[in-house]
Amino acid sequence: MNEDFQSYGSGRSGNMFYLRADREHSIVINGNLSGTFNPAQSAYSYTVDLLKFGYNDDGNYPLLDRKILLSKTDLTNRKFNIEIADTRIKLKTGESLAIAVSVIANGRSFLVWDNCGIEITEDSSFRTTTTKTYTAFEVGRQLVKIIDSEAEFESDILTEDFAALLMTSGESIRNVKRKDEDGIETQIPVLTTSFDDFFEAINTISPVAYDVVFREGKNIVTLNRIAPGFFNPEPIVKVGRVSNILHEVNNDWVYSSISIGYKQSGDIDGIYGLQATHTLNTYTLPIDRVENVYEAFTKYRCDPNEVETQRRKQYADFPEEDAKYDKDIFMFDSFKTVFGSSLLYNIRPNSQDFTIVKGVYSPESTYNNRLSPANCLLRHAPIFKSGLSRIAYQSKMVRYASSKGNPNLVTKAIGMLIETPEKLIREISLLAPAIFSEMKVTFEAGLEDGIYKAMKISDNRYRAFEYINNDGQIERGYIYKLDFGKSIKYELRQF
Repeated sequence: MNEDFQSYGSGRSGNMFYLRADREHSIVINGNLSGTFNPAQSAYSYTVDLLKFGYNDDGNYPLLDRKILLSKTDLTNRKFNIEIADTRIKLKTGESLAIAVSVIANGRSFLVWDNCGIEITEDSSFRTTTTKTYTAFEVGRQLVKIIDSEAEFESDILTEDFAALLMTSGESIRNVKRKDEDGIETQIPVLTTSFDDFFEAINTISPVAYDVVFREGKNIVTLNRIAPGFFNPEPIVKVGRVSNILHEVNNDWVYSSISIGYKQSGDIDGIYGLQATHTLNTYTLPIDRVENVYEAFTKYRCDPNEVETQRRKQYADFPEEDAKYDKDIFMFDSFKTVFGSSLLYNIRPNSQDFTIVKGVYSPESTYNNRLSPANCLLRHAPIFKSGLSRIAYQSKMVRYASSKGNPNLVTKAIGMLIETPEKLIREISLLAPAIFSEMKVTFEAGLEDGIYKAMKISDNRYRAFEYINNDGQIERGYIYKLDFGKSIKYELRQF
């Protein structure tokens, strides 16, 4: 071997364990190399080396660097063992790595490998792409226009908390184009969906309800948070003394488990395996007298891994191929920026909402974590807790049960004292309070013009009512059903 160790000559691609880096970046190597060295009688020493090779346009691999992993001059012990632990190596585009043994000897020497296992960890990268999208509010508005061209659309949640929630199709993520009859490529529709599927998606993220109100000669479709949007205790309608009061538990409002998230996610093929974090999760509640499942899930997708499998198959690169999620709808939690005269949306960074994101391979590259199943569950607590108002339940737990994907994501929201793992185990008392109970109340009251006037105060028909029971006590509930006859028959959900 020459002093400049050019006895290795130009490397051969078949001998590389890492062949031609696709970009400039760092990798981390861990591994174990062990074996037996059988030297020639005149052998003096040998080394085991980690070599870095470049790549030339002529197809040669010139040696760039050498790191000695083991150097031995005492050849009486022929066994060797090398541990490679968290060795970081910077690579430029085209560079390769190999393991080699160099021997100073006259005659032939032999090495028998017992183990040669190397694990490489590196980041994943792909060129930046842009995608045509709609805001969720605009999707809702257009769907309403399809049903009634004169109707308007209003939504508190889609103009406040999730004003920059975006929706698009898998084909749009890939920037797919279609050829018309003249062979000219045109952009496909951004997405195709229905109002039912749209509502299901928003209701997965946070509990909402929709209604149609008539205002100023137009139908207005409202999609608002259930609380404090639809069920708001103020202003209250006072009924006064009522008769024929009946209190009963409505078991349809009591739940023993929760199924929440993204029902089609978690079946990723290829390199990502079960790394999807935004899938369908289940949790148990401390009630066993019923077997009702609280369900809040959607066929839309928002898992970053699934987005990436789609994004890396750009139409420009694969014009003749389809991709698995082409017809699916994806959601992106984003933020709005103005770039010159253009309006752009970028992925919402974790730092806007969380102080901690961990538990997954690359926390810094994950996103949509406000939409993770466990964080959605916390927003649904005021609804599914309706049967858990008794003191005995407050020290009990909501417990993680299963997931279709990777449940190891952990987040901690800004201002929160505790972390929120997808494998959530949390005391009932620490969840947001229920907005109503499992109690249904029915009664009758006389026809009064004042009741009609009070109900006209706002568009919301799910108003809070106050009444006096048989014992002279004041009780309250949200209206659930009204029957008008000689008297008004009320059905309320008590709070």
